[in-house]
Amino acid sequence: MGGTAKIAATVLAGVLLVGGALVFLPRARGSEPPPVDFNRDIRPIFNSQCITCHGGVKQAAGVSFSYREQALGKGKSGRSIVVPGNPGASELIARITSHDPEVRMPLHGAPLSSQQIALLRRWIKEGAGW
Repeated sequence: MGGTAKIAATVLAGVLLVGGALVFLPRARGSEPPPVDFNRDIRPIFNSQCITCHGGVKQAAGVSFSYREQALGKGKSGRSIVVPGNPGASELIARITSHDPEVRMPLHGAPLSSQQIALLRRWIKEGAGW
């Protein structure tokens, strides 16, 4: 690949090589963010905010985030915890966005950040890949 072609290919990837240094270019307006990655984006939220009460041995209200099959199941309420492709039908989203302190999760902790909630919504909308 010639020098010009190599620069064009690199620019398309959002990275430009200038004098041996990588320069990351800003994403163009309207371009989609990369898909949510479960291990990078979602697992850390579950591990830090949910697993203590909803994983392993303890599965409060019949809810666990240890395995995908469990997260796609129903809790004690009878509602689906995570509905791939449909954040609005997912009890997880209803609970983390509730303003009722008796309903909102995590129950005895600080609310999730708006970034964490947005990531969980996107993850579910994208199919809740594990």
